[in-house]
Amino acid sequence: MLLATGKKELSVKEAISLLGVLTKNPDVIRETIKLAEKRGILHREKGKFIIKESPSIKVDDIRIKKQKCLENCKRCGKKITNCFYIDLGDFIVGPFGSGCIRKILPSYRLI
Repeated sequence: MLLATGKKELSVKEAISLLGVLTKNPDVIRETIKLAEKRGILHREKGKFIIKESPSIKVDDIRIKKQKCLENCKRCGKKITNCFYIDLGDFIVGPFGSGCIRKILPSYRLI
């Protein structure tokens, strides 16, 4: 998500805001940032994150998978029966409800 901005530098506030699109849970956001720092993807410097590594994820590589389920949306926590997953090839993120998936990927057409 952070790498999709195309920027080499983000403020901490920008990074948290971008991750907030995927989850509203501050613990998950904190752990995600710690993991990115540990893996060498991000480096914190004077209140900013320097993006060090940029995996090649293109918009054409992103796939949305929909399936029936009875789970909670990973972003907002609401009960959902239609689950949407973001498939990035190497990993899958979700489930998300239809409203949240539209907020995460607003220009992506859902089938």
